[in-house]
Amino acid sequence: MSLDLTTSVNNYNTNQFRVIFNEWPNLTGKPLNQSAFNNNVRSITIPDINIPMLNTQLGHVQQYHPSPIGYRQLNKISVKFRVDDKLLNYYAAKCWIDGSRTGIRKENNNFPDDFLRYNRIETIEIQNMDNAENIVSKMLFKRVFLTDISNLTLQYGASENAEFTCTFVYEECTFETLVEEELKDAL
Repeated sequence: MSLDLTTSVNNYNTNQFRVIFNEWPNLTGKPLNQSAFNNNVRSITIPDINIPMLNTQLGHVQQYHPSPIGYRQLNKISVKFRVDDKLLNYYAAKCWIDGSRTGIRKENNNFPDDFLRYNRIETIEIQNMDNAENIVSKMLFKRVFLTDISNLTLQYGASENAEFTCTFVYEECTFETLVEEELKDAL
C-alpha cells in the first residue's frame, strides 16, 4: 500500500463544509425561502457522541460493558446563523419556537391533522468536502427539533454582521463516506 503525497500531507480544514436544511418548518404564515438558512450558516457544532458503560464486579475484578442504548440520549447540535438582510431567518426561527410553545402546527396539506411533533426539520445534512471541494462524506441529523434561540444583539457603531445561534435536538444521526476506494487504500 502506497500513499501519494497529497494523501499524506493534506489535512481536513474546518471551513470545508455545507449545511443543508431539507425543509424549515414555516409557521410565519408567509412564503419562506430555504436559502435564508442554507446560505447564512456561519458555523455548526457537531456534538460529541458517547455511550454509557455498565459496571460489574466479580470478586476484586471490575469489568466495563457498553450499554446499548440505540439513539437515546444524543446530544444537541448548535448552528450559528448570520442574520439575513431582512431578518427573515431570525423571524422564521422565532415563529417556529413560539408556535411550538403555544401548540401551533405547521401547515401540511397532505396531513391536515398532523401532530405538533411534525414541527421539525426532517434532515439536516452536513456535506464535508475535500480540498478540491468534492463532497467526501455526509453527516445526517434526522427528525430535528428547535429547542433554543440565542439572543440577537443589535448595536450602533460597529458595522458587523448580526448573528444568532439555534440549538436543536435530534432523534438519529448517521454518517456516510462517499470515497470508498480511497478509504480501502488508506487502510
